[in-house]
Amino acid sequence: TSLGVWVLLFLGVLLVLTYLLKKEYWKDVKYGIWRPRD
Repeated sequence: TSLGVWVLLFLGVLLVLTYLLKKEYWKDVKYGIWRPRD
């Protein structure tokens, strides 16, 4: 088995997870959840 294929698969999955997390994070920011309370 070639190691390069597994590395590429791992990086691809990691990239997708990072993208989904970032999307959720920015959605929260847009709706003002992280705005400081008075």
